[in-house]
Amino acid sequence: MADNSKLPTEPARTPVTDSPWFWLALFLVGALCALGVVAPKYAYRQARLERMNDTREQIRRRLAESPEDQPANDALDAPALDVNDRGPRAAPLDPLAMVLSLLLAVVAIGIGVASYLRAAARRSELRKPELLE
Repeated sequence: MADNSKLPTEPARTPVTDSPWFWLALFLVGALCALGVVAPKYAYRQARLERMNDTREQIRRRLAESPEDQPANDALDAPALDVNDRGPRAAPLDPLAMVLSLLLAVVAIGIGVASYLRAAARRSELRKPELLE
């Protein structure tokens, strides 16, 4: 009978869930999904808040321009504010999505490198000559 104790055995594989890279990737994917769900609601709410703020500013400006003795009942006859004049005020979610996507790409590369290094270490363990022969 052959002695199998000298044959190289494959080391036990560690599960991918033991890697912090995996958990970071999982949470980044969750954050991107949550951002995708929330973004339309956020854009709608932010646009409404900006319209309300623009209306308040317009009323303040008209009241400041009108004489004190005249009632400000002609506020509806004045031209509306140009939307392009007010500039961007909303905090867009695009930069956050870009940062999360970039982090996810880095984490995916980290997972690939870690997996490659583990496989290379396993291969080198199998190819090592037995030193105690």
